[in-house]
Amino acid sequence: MSDPATRMGYRCQVDSGSDGDVVRVEVLDIITSYPMFPGEVSAHDVIKQLAEAPDAPVVVDINSYGGEVFDALAIHNVLLRRDDVTINILGVAASAATVIAMAGQTINMAANASFMVHLPWSVAIGAAGDMRKEADVLDKIGEQLALTYAARTGQAMDEVMALLEAETWMTAEKALAAGFITDITPASRIAAQARIPAGRFARTPAERIAAPVAHRPPSAKKERVMSKDEPAAALSPVDIRNACPGCDDKFVLDAIEAGKALDDLRTEHMTNQAAALQNRDDSIAALKQVAVEKDAAHASAVEELKADHAAVLAQVRAGIDADDAPAPADDENNKPATWAGLVRLPGDPSNN
Repeated sequence: MSDPATRMGYRCQVDSGSDGDVVRVEVLDIITSYPMFPGEVSAHDVIKQLAEAPDAPVVVDINSYGGEVFDALAIHNVLLRRDDVTINILGVAASAATVIAMAGQTINMAANASFMVHLPWSVAIGAAGDMRKEADVLDKIGEQLALTYAARTGQAMDEVMALLEAETWMTAEKALAAGFITDITPASRIAAQARIPAGRFARTPAERIAAPVAHRPPSAKKERVMSKDEPAAALSPVDIRNACPGCDDKFVLDAIEAGKALDDLRTEHMTNQAAALQNRDDSIAALKQVAVEKDAAHASAVEELKADHAAVLAQVRAGIDADDAPAPADDENNKPATWAGLVRLPGDPSNN
C-alpha cells in the first residue's frame, strides 16, 4: 500500500492560521479499500489521519468519479462525527464520491462542475444462484445509498431511487435544486471541469468525456558517453545500471559509496554474474543427483518387494504341494492316518 503522505490524489493535513487550525482533506482520485497507485483514496487512511487531527473545522476538496461504495460510506460516517465540515466539489463528484459529499454541513459546487448518482455495480463469479444472491446484495446497497441521499436532500425514497436507476448527471444548478448541494461557487482555473474516461459510465455527457491522448513517437535518447576510468560517485544510478545490466540496488549503492572506476565495476559485475551462473549450475547438478539417488532407492525398494513376494509365493506353493501328498501311515495300527487325526483337536477322544 502506498504512503498516503506521498500520493498525489489524496492529502490530509492541518493548516494553522490566525483564525485557528483547519483540517484539509483532498479526495482527487479513485476511492478504494486498497490503494496501490498514486492518487487513490482509502477509508483506512482518512479515518486514521482524521483521528490524529485536532478537533477543528474540516474542509474536503473533491474531484473524483467514485470507487468502492463501502469505503465511501465509511468516510461519510467518520466525517459526520465532526461538527464543522465543508465540502468543495471542484470538477466532478460522481458515484461513490457523492456519498462523501453528503457528509458536509456546507456543500459547495463549482459552477462548471458535475454531480452524478447511480445504482451500485458489482462483479460476481459463480452459478445462477450466486448471481441472484449478488443481485439481492446490490439491491440492499442501493437502498442504503438512497437513504443517505434522501436524508440529505429531503426527497422521498422513490424519487431518489428513480435518480439512481437513471444514472443522473446534474449541473450545479440542478444539484442545488435537488438538494444535493447547498451553494454554487464561481468557476476558477483551479476548479476546472473534470474529464471522464470514455466508457466508464453509461450516460456520461459528451462534453465531459476525455479526449483520447494523441500518440507521440518516442523521442530519441542521447546515449551518455562514459569514461572507463570515471568514478562511480560521479555517475548516476541509471548510468551504473546501463553499464552493468541486471545489477541490483545494493550493487549500485555499494559502487557509489566505494567510488570505484567504471571499468572496475564492469569487471566486478561480470565476475558476480559468472559466479551466480556457476551457483545455479551447481544447484541444478545437486538436484539432479538427488533425483538419481531417489530413483536408485526406489528401484532397490521395488526389488526387495519383488523378492518378498516371490518368497511368500514359494511358501504358499509348498503348502499346496504338501496337501496333495499321501497321508502318512499310522505306526501304531499300521493303518493310513488322516491329516485331521494328526492334529489333536480339543475334545478329540484320541487325545486320552
